[in-house]
Amino acid sequence: MHQYQHSASPFITKVTLDNTLAYSAADLEQLLQQLEQGIAVYGFTPNIHLVVNASYSYWPSLDKLISAMLTGKLALVCAEHAQLSATIAHWQQLNPSIYIQHYLPSHASNARPWLNE
Repeated sequence: MHQYQHSASPFITKVTLDNTLAYSAADLEQLLQQLEQGIAVYGFTPNIHLVVNASYSYWPSLDKLISAMLTGKLALVCAEHAQLSATIAHWQQLNPSIYIQHYLPSHASNARPWLNE
């Protein structure tokens, strides 16, 4: 099961993916319900701190999450993998309103400050 942590100030959501599950429409709906009040207050979706702690085979399933972001930043914390550059480029084309930054797990502590900027 994917895990979510939210903060209101700054408006950031940390999504830790379960590497055994694709990101489904139901997962997105659950997240949007949790964020409904914050989106109403701020007028936009939060910056996303996306953490992948193990090999993940369902990168295309995250298109739903990327498409749902109205604006903001996505900090992706994961190990290098063969499709990483192509995945990030695809996401930038899918939603040019967001900025995406990749961090290796050894540099994960740099993600939150970037999201706070």
